[in-house]
Amino acid sequence: MCGSPPSSPSTRCCAATATRWAGSGNALSDVEGSGANSVLAFNDTGGAAAGTGEGFSSDGSFLQHYKRPYNGGYGKELLGNLSRLLNLPAGTAWTVTDPDLDNVRGWVDDGFDPLMFRGDVMASVCGREIARPSKQGHASAQTVVEAVLRLIPCFPGEPADRFTALVKQWIAEDGYRDFLAVTDLASLVAAQAAIASAVPARGPLVTHKQHPLMDKAAHHRPAFGLGISAYSASIYNYESIQNENLRGWHLSDGLVLLYTDDLGHYSEDYWPTVDPTRLPGTTVIAGRPADAAGQRTTSTADWAGGTALPDTTLGAYGMELRAFGSTLHGLKSWFCLDNVIACVGSGITAEAGTAETVVENRKLRDPRAALLVNGTAAPDGPGWSDELADVRWLHLAGTGGYVFPRPASVRGLREERTATWREINRKYGTDTPVTRPYLTLWHDHGPAPSGAGYFHLQLPAASAGRTRQMSAAPPVELVADSTAVHAVRRSTDGLLAANFWRAGSARELSCDGPASVLVRPQGRTVDVALSDPTHLRSTVVVELAGRGLALASGGPRVSAAHTPGGLRITADTSGLRVAALGLTLKRS
Repeated sequence: MCGSPPSSPSTRCCAATATRWAGSGNALSDVEGSGANSVLAFNDTGGAAAGTGEGFSSDGSFLQHYKRPYNGGYGKELLGNLSRLLNLPAGTAWTVTDPDLDNVRGWVDDGFDPLMFRGDVMASVCGREIARPSKQGHASAQTVVEAVLRLIPCFPGEPADRFTALVKQWIAEDGYRDFLAVTDLASLVAAQAAIASAVPARGPLVTHKQHPLMDKAAHHRPAFGLGISAYSASIYNYESIQNENLRGWHLSDGLVLLYTDDLGHYSEDYWPTVDPTRLPGTTVIAGRPADAAGQRTTSTADWAGGTALPDTTLGAYGMELRAFGSTLHGLKSWFCLDNVIACVGSGITAEAGTAETVVENRKLRDPRAALLVNGTAAPDGPGWSDELADVRWLHLAGTGGYVFPRPASVRGLREERTATWREINRKYGTDTPVTRPYLTLWHDHGPAPSGAGYFHLQLPAASAGRTRQMSAAPPVELVADSTAVHAVRRSTDGLLAANFWRAGSARELSCDGPASVLVRPQGRTVDVALSDPTHLRSTVVVELAGRGLALASGGPRVSAAHTPGGLRITADTSGLRVAALGLTLKRS
């Protein structure tokens, strides 16, 4: 809805303009439909919740084509076009006044900021656009920056300052693509004004953000960003329509996207040249499906998601993998503990085919980047491959380290990969061959595995020395890796992180069914966060052993009762899809 036009327009032209602007604002707010189809409303609240589910949700998720995460595709285009509509009447009598306008700030803060890293939009939310050569090189982020620049006049005062601080940060930290050199004239003028303002840049993003309504997570630390891509019964695995993104088979099978100071890693022909059957983080059956096989398929499993402690970079994330096109089944967890990502897998089973879990698959900025295996350099020439036995730690120069507290067998491969964009996109691809160097590391679970698993610590951006130190004294202990629960404990503070696939126990913590739980002792208090990643349970009951525990705070959804050995916590999770529950315990 718009504000009232001038009461006495001086000409018929002004009156007609006023009518048009009022009509445009009413259309955005869907006045005739009582807001059921409002562009500005979150799709999981109010009357919009009865719709298709497409659009922005209150957790920052954006879905298009029914169940496909698309913040970096259709979502950015919506933000860009809406920002134009809002910018034109901003500061006039026709300014949009819909109370839901404030949701647009949530789109930016929750739907874009956590899904960007130094000018790149995480590929897990870009849909089939990753297969377009024109969309690499941080091109998608340009649309987002331009949109937020246009929104600054629409939110006077503190919100405008926050947006100004944000775009100053985004423009300054992208050392790969100069925004000022590629944007349009109007955005250049707006950007120069923002940069010249007294408002300081926001600073690097340090956060852990989960998007429960699209099965994605993002983890930001000062030296790196990391994205995790899952899918479930509620979300499609990938999209391949109009002969685009033909080999996106495993984009949601536990894909881990690592962003470092190699800002061009996912640019410069990554998606046509990477081995699409061995994407980093995924667990797969070896082999190449047919182009577009299984696209826009939901899983038969509901467990995907996790929990996090507010205002920290501590989160637990996981998925029950039921692969399309095979009998592969497995349980996968990522415990994001500041600079350490503890990766746990169990129950990896398939009736046929060879199963693999990919530790890393990196396009190398330096083709001869050193790989250290327990401190010894592996051959650095293309064509090297080996089965590395008794691996305790690995370090890849320019990427980071990997620690295996239980010595493991890891396969390694260096290769020069040649492909054309046409192979993954017949509509917009080109026929020019491109070649890029890669190093791939993976666990080979063997043919028709039964109950296979893995456990390793990923140390993004860590030095070789730091990796060696952590191998000698691993900072995270594996507590459980069964088909009931995955759990780890951090040695520095005793934090316990657990994903319960069903009822089970992990040391002092037990749970009555599917849940994700974090427990962090802090002196005489204990912080707890929990959620139901299946979105199906009305209550979650956890028990924490320990004398003298009592509930200090938790809100109306949480209650507690003493047991002979500790405290039983009952959480009301009915209808709670977009947030974890947090509570604090105290020790007497």
